Amino acid sequence: MTNMSASPIARDKRVIARQVAGETLLVPTRPGAADFNRIFLLNTVGAFVWKQLAQPRHRDELVAMVRDEFAAPPDGHDIAADVDKFLAELDHRGLLADVDTKAP
Repeated sequence: MTNMSASPIARDKRVIARQVAGETLLVPTRPGAADFNRIFLLNTVGAFVWKQLAQPRHRDELVAMVRDEFAAPPDGHDIAADVDKFLAELDHRGLLADVDTKAP
């Protein structure tokens, strides 16, 4: 995924999300991913973003959703930068899907 700000983003359907003891775990199910080094723990905001990625979303839409769901700290914290960092990490770990934007 090269330009996440322009293209829609979605989670890979081969990744299972489970709630365990109040924590969200991501477990890839694709071949070769079945080891404990491939299980990912999400914080509350990450779990919220992951849930939103059940359908294709644009980066700016995700940023707005996070701003609406969670109060921005008064110190001017950059939510967009945090969303970008999280999406880049998901992409790096192969947890996002390519979204075909062409109509059939």
